[in-house]
Amino acid sequence: MWDSQLNYLAERGFRAIAFDRRGFGRSDQPWNGYDYDTFASDINDLITTLDLQDVTLVGFSMGGAT
Repeated sequence: MWDSQLNYLAERGFRAIAFDRRGFGRSDQPWNGYDYDTFASDINDLITTLDLQDVTLVGFSMGGAT
C-alpha cells in the first residue's frame, strides 16, 4: 500500500521505513499484544533500535492510531 509513497520520499533523499505492525502483513500474529500501549511500545522499540532521530510517523486506519 505504501510503495508509491516510500519511493517518492526515497527519490527525494528521505529515509522511509515501512513498519509491518504485529498481526498484519508478514509480522507474527501472537494471541495477545493488540492494545495501544503495546503498539506504541513496538514503534518505540523500532525507533530506538534503529537510532532514528527527527521522526515523522504516518499511518492509516489502525496504523495511524499508534
